[in-house]
Amino acid sequence: MELKTGIVLLLFAFFFLGCVQFNDPVPTPLPPTAPASSPVASSIPMSSPPAVSSSPTVESSDFSGSWLYVLTGYDVFTGPDDPGLVKRIVDTPADGLVVDAQKYARVWFTSREVAAFKQNHATVLGYVSIGEAEDYRDYWNPDWTQTPPAWMGRVNPQWEGNVKVKYWDPAWQTIVMNYVGRIARQGFDGAYLDIVDAYEYWSDEDNGEEAFSDASFSGRRNYLDRDEAAARMIAFLALIRQEGRTVNPDFKVFPQNAQQLVEYPGYLDAIDGIGREDTWYVDYDDRNAPGSVAVPSDASRLDYELEPLRKIKAAGKTVLVVDYFAPNQFGLARDFRTRAEAEGFHLYPADTRKLDDVSSLFSAR
Repeated sequence: MELKTGIVLLLFAFFFLGCVQFNDPVPTPLPPTAPASSPVASSIPMSSPPAVSSSPTVESSDFSGSWLYVLTGYDVFTGPDDPGLVKRIVDTPADGLVVDAQKYARVWFTSREVAAFKQNHATVLGYVSIGEAEDYRDYWNPDWTQTPPAWMGRVNPQWEGNVKVKYWDPAWQTIVMNYVGRIARQGFDGAYLDIVDAYEYWSDEDNGEEAFSDASFSGRRNYLDRDEAAARMIAFLALIRQEGRTVNPDFKVFPQNAQQLVEYPGYLDAIDGIGREDTWYVDYDDRNAPGSVAVPSDASRLDYELEPLRKIKAAGKTVLVVDYFAPNQFGLARDFRTRAEAEGFHLYPADTRKLDDVSSLFSAR
């Protein structure tokens, strides 16, 4: 009798251990509201949660929680034998990484350096602006300063060296395609595309640009119809993705901002994910407004920002979010993390608009 009892208990133990070992872990749901320790954050209204789909989608890239976003500062070293920022990035685990493909003026990250980034980052994207030309890039022709090409517009007064471009012009698109092709050949997993909201600029009749001729309208004027501008941007995104995939069949395209393009046909087919700035917290800008601090976004703006992001995520795309905070706003950064994780977004709490180092708020929890 004792032997039979022992056998039964032994079988039960094996069954229990088997359940513990092989069953998938059940994730702990994130709280839908800000933690009590963040009194300022508790005043942020939460939008209605996204509807739960009966057939869950699979995201199109490998981000699973956090990401790093570092565009400048690579030419600052802490010692003769210390690779400085590159080493700090490599040593900081995160699910994804966005870096400028050129670590400083006209000098690209090598394939070996990109491979090093992948040691602790599953997906590594190379940054490129497609809505503005930048005079510190290797494609820049010094003659353009005195004799700008037809596709070039006004200088961006907020970013030194940046110039608006007619992004639909074939000459400009050729420049971008060559740039994206090199990003792919250097080993990046995809491209992170900035100034995609240029379609809004070029559909604004108050943009201050000179009048031009275009096949979409008669006569001359300085803007496109909004739907036409949106369609041209989406077509450009699709071309960029196609170009990258001639080198790497899994090459990914992540536009930054302009998530309202999700309402236009073809957009979701042209992208693999999106990056969005300034979702829950706004107004911190240490570049142009020293002494500023992050403040909560108002309810109506928050709904406007979140609705298209939720649509993009529901389509199986990856959503990256970055909000900017003063370095001492640790509690708000922690609240940002809670809210982003509750949405299933992948987050980076930045402590400067310069994006010149790993944020001191990255570990805010």
